Amino acid sequence: SLDVKAQAWLDAIKKDKLSWPNHVCDFGGWRSAVAKSHGVTSIPTNFLIDCNGVILAKNLRGEALLQFLDKLAVRR
Repeated sequence: SLDVKAQAWLDAIKKDKLSWPNHVCDFGGWRSAVAKSHGVTSIPTNFLIDCNGVILAKNLRGEALLQFLDKLAVRR
């Protein structure tokens, strides 16, 4: 997240029913070091990360995401 206020961030997680276990925010907003280092220039942005922390893909959605997952043989 690129939030700057912790409570706003927590409220959004609850409101949007984001159920996955890991949410990340350093509260730096657009000045976030992580956002800068990973080239985040818009929201939403997503990353597909393997179990070793390697970024496999960025900003895949819809059919492109499904095709990539099929290529990795992880979709069932």
